[in-house]
Amino acid sequence: MREECVNTADPSSANRLPISAAVPAASRSHPGNPPSAFTLIELLVVIAIIAILAALLLPGLGRAKSQAKTIACINSLRQLSLAWLMYTEDHNEWLPPNTWYTGPSSPGGSSWVLGWLENNPNFDWPDNTNIMHLKNSLLAPYLASAAPIWRCPSDPSDSLFDGKRLPRVRSYSLNGYMDSSPDRDDIVNWKVFQKSTDIRVPPDMFVMIDEREDTIEDAFFVMDMEELRPLM
Repeated sequence: MREECVNTADPSSANRLPISAAVPAASRSHPGNPPSAFTLIELLVVIAIIAILAALLLPGLGRAKSQAKTIACINSLRQLSLAWLMYTEDHNEWLPPNTWYTGPSSPGGSSWVLGWLENNPNFDWPDNTNIMHLKNSLLAPYLASAAPIWRCPSDPSDSLFDGKRLPRVRSYSLNGYMDSSPDRDDIVNWKVFQKSTDIRVPPDMFVMIDEREDTIEDAFFVMDMEELRPLM
């Protein structure tokens, strides 16, 4: 039997309305029917908001990643410099020897670390991926023989080894004017510091440098001060 809603102001049957007509359509209950889904416009709005947020956040994430690599590189330089300083303290203030290579396979003498790095060769070049030079470095005892510290995270260089491309192992070089090797005759008009006590104004000097991957080669970094524009 159908229930009816009666208008009490006018009890005539003409003013009687079915319950279903008196209740607004939006408030009717439909047992068994699933709730309505998003419309296409609503989905497009959500996608647009996500795209805008991604455009705002991704550059910041990229900068944060780059900054993290820079911090890691600076920290590696700091640890290498501290190891260099501890070496001098253990050797009566004498700096570690720092000689250059006379050729890709010819070290000029004892040096703080050996190895000649080739830039992106299309052939196997052992020194590019050989960490034994790092583990046998004069600074290795002060670095717990840690190999990863020798490479800057931002260094893009790699090398072919056994048919695979692998990261090169070293990114840093030592100032060529810091060298305890005897009889240095390559620099006449400029001072070569052989002992830490020779360095009168330490803040004016640099020890380690993150060298470009296409010029690093040996671990000896020097500037030709005889040129109007110093050559590295």
